[in-house]
Amino acid sequence: MALMNDVQIEVKNGCLWTLMPRFIDSENQEQIQDSIEHKLDNSIDRVVMDLQNVVSISSFAIGLIMRIRGILEKKNCSLYFINVSDSCYEQLETVNLHKILPVLD
Repeated sequence: MALMNDVQIEVKNGCLWTLMPRFIDSENQEQIQDSIEHKLDNSIDRVVMDLQNVVSISSFAIGLIMRIRGILEKKNCSLYFINVSDSCYEQLETVNLHKILPVLD
């Protein structure tokens, strides 16, 4: 099992499931992006970001989300969020990301 600061990634049924770490910052954002990109292949059509561990959506997290979204759009993949806390959802609302990226219950 990975530490709380690591991203956990697994492929299930054509979907890339990513369990995001507590904090996304300048120290780990590039590693997270590289890890996700490394797992993407032509069989993947969806990426799910599980935010159950995420404490706060920082500007680094927003930048990472937008970069991942751009990468996925080029591959015709969809991006979804699950297990989003109320405070993280409010932060997504503040920057209108909830309008362009689906948040699933």
